[in-house]
Amino acid sequence: MQNMFISQFYQNLLARTENRDTPEAFLQHWRQIFSSALTGFSPFIVPVIDELVVSMPYSRENLLAGLQTMFSGFASSSFIALPEKMKQNPPQIAIIAAGNIPGVAIAPALQLAAIGCPVIVKLARQDQSLLPFLVKKFETTFGASGISCGYWSHGSPALHDLLEAADKIVAFGNDETLAALRQKYPDKIIGFGHKFSVGIAAKPHISDGELELFALDTVLFQQTGCLSPQAFFVSGSWKTAGSFAERYFHFLEKMLVRFSVPRLSPQEIYQRRILLDELDLGAEFYFAEMTNSSIVIVSEELQLQRLLGAHVVQIIPFASQNVLQAQLQKIQAWLQGCSLSCEQSGRRKFQQILCTSGCTFVAQPGRLQAPPLLWKNGGLSLIDNLLQKK
Repeated sequence: MQNMFISQFYQNLLARTENRDTPEAFLQHWRQIFSSALTGFSPFIVPVIDELVVSMPYSRENLLAGLQTMFSGFASSSFIALPEKMKQNPPQIAIIAAGNIPGVAIAPALQLAAIGCPVIVKLARQDQSLLPFLVKKFETTFGASGISCGYWSHGSPALHDLLEAADKIVAFGNDETLAALRQKYPDKIIGFGHKFSVGIAAKPHISDGELELFALDTVLFQQTGCLSPQAFFVSGSWKTAGSFAERYFHFLEKMLVRFSVPRLSPQEIYQRRILLDELDLGAEFYFAEMTNSSIVIVSEELQLQRLLGAHVVQIIPFASQNVLQAQLQKIQAWLQGCSLSCEQSGRRKFQQILCTSGCTFVAQPGRLQAPPLLWKNGGLSLIDNLLQKK
């Protein structure tokens, strides 16, 4: 039987070629889509939200706020140093989207289609509506995108055919999934595995407004994305960290009222009970909501085994930038982004520390879920990577 994806890749290549937009013009048109969406955002996105609220574990309010924040980052993107023309004989790209948050495949699909690559996205089971919805909006206004999407279950003949037909496979998932794919397609895989983010509070006084935005960064998509902060490093003493934790916990509780308390699985409930027993046994300092839907712990250093997600947050004091850097170096392999509050005069130094510690996106509080379209996820520029390939 003929591999149907060979034909689909060819059709996508022709479609993107016939849309003669330069890479920059192509992405500018996409930026217009996101900008226009932000005007009257709720009515624009309602058809997608109606589906996502059923297939994903997030409340309608959380999805609306999360996607609006995501779109605002895309809408404010700048496009510097893009190639002037599309790549000749571009590779055929399959993207395997993860389902932890909606829209994981948007940025890579747009980046690679911009330089002329025919793109086929294998959608996540939990999110089969957002990218097709946006592609339709784009193509209605600006012509063919060169992007097509579909859902094919794991292990299906169709998914096998897609991966066989692709020249490169951009895959999002856990480390075990990526390892299995690399074993089967060693020369094809560009993988994005487990990452998490942090916050840094490095001002003499963190305002209530900033604490509320730190809490917003945490609760969007229930702390499940790679840009969700799992811990906050606080400049100062243990007492300062304790005061920060108490105030942050208050705003975290307010956010949970706004976006609804997450539905915890039996395994998550069990993990939290074990954690609380451990904290009590060690006489550790923490705050916990009555149903354990949120737990904020003050610790001497970040403990990876306590990264339980869904509003379990660690607060770690640091006495100096050298101490902070030493802490961050320990998590360099997993560090993705940072929500940073500091004096403007010291921001560059903190950004340097974060960059050398593996951080790929530094944002103001409340903006951690708003990376630009050309954000180098995991420190990798997909465009540069593929342009270097012959």
